[in-house]
Amino acid sequence: MQPKLRVLIFEKREYNNSINFLRNGMIKYMSYLNNHIHNIHFVGIGGVSMSALAEIMLQKGYHVTGSDMQKSQAVTTLVTKGIDIIIGHKSQNVNGKDLIIYTGAVKKDNPELVEAARLGIPAVERAPFMGELLSKYQNPIAVSGTHGKTTTTSMLAQIFLDSEKDPTVLVGGAMPATGTNYHIGHSDTIIFEACEYLNSFLNFPSKIAVVLNIDADHLDFFRDIDEIKASFSKFISKTGSDGTAVLCGDDKNCRDIAKNYQGTSVYTSLVDPTADYFAEIKSISGYPVFDVYEHGKLLGDLSLIIPGRHNVYNALAAIAVARISGISFEEIKSSLSKFKGARRRFEYVFQGHGVLII
Repeated sequence: MQPKLRVLIFEKREYNNSINFLRNGMIKYMSYLNNHIHNIHFVGIGGVSMSALAEIMLQKGYHVTGSDMQKSQAVTTLVTKGIDIIIGHKSQNVNGKDLIIYTGAVKKDNPELVEAARLGIPAVERAPFMGELLSKYQNPIAVSGTHGKTTTTSMLAQIFLDSEKDPTVLVGGAMPATGTNYHIGHSDTIIFEACEYLNSFLNFPSKIAVVLNIDADHLDFFRDIDEIKASFSKFISKTGSDGTAVLCGDDKNCRDIAKNYQGTSVYTSLVDPTADYFAEIKSISGYPVFDVYEHGKLLGDLSLIIPGRHNVYNALAAIAVARISGISFEEIKSSLSKFKGARRRFEYVFQGHGVLII
């Protein structure tokens, strides 16, 4: 049975005769009883994460509506599932709603947010709302890193679904296991992609936190690599002392952020045979073939049908999480050996007339 949802409400105040929604550390946490919320409206519902959250709330029994600036495949899919979606942001869209959820891309002067404030309808940004939703799962697994999040999260989805763990999955691209960017399961496990941009992932609790790599990215938000590393350090600390961080031991930045980590650090490597999980590559031309070692003991060999050394790193992180979660290597091997890759990640599109398009 799904637990009741407590909602994070933004405090609002008057500023130059308009509403300024406070966020980034200025969120006022309030309890809003579940039976007070029936009608939820998503502003920017067509986004990858927003569309998944919208369907989750629909599945939980709420009446869900939304708005977006343009039609998209996500919007079309949600409409077929019974969600009323209006193209264009208009103040009247929020009439009769009990809760507004909005994407971080929406400006504070959005007419729907302004009208919600005028009517006293609580509004919350996607990231803290998702964080509250995640906190209701006993086993949240977060996948972070500058590169490889979508692929690794999709790999984990394939493994957990094949092994009948029935997780809920939220990912930033269509995964081959379902053909969608989410799966609504009925277990206490949720596997999700956690992005560092705008420090969004600091809203997300986890028991297992994966950090695939750390590079200087999103420098329109972060000052430099040191600020990025500090953010990742805070992210893994959210597991608590009884949690686990799965880190790439071949990435110095990943090792650096774990220096003061209070939980259990598990390292993966393609270089160091003493790492907790080590992959010895046998062949990298064409598709990778490699042996997998767990704490120095050979688990077995594995062949991927997606190319590249980077995907060996992704697979090794997925293997580590799956093994920590009690899944046998035989099950893991079966799943990863048929994993075709997330959509739009080195995806075969067309070959003909002397042209190959990836």
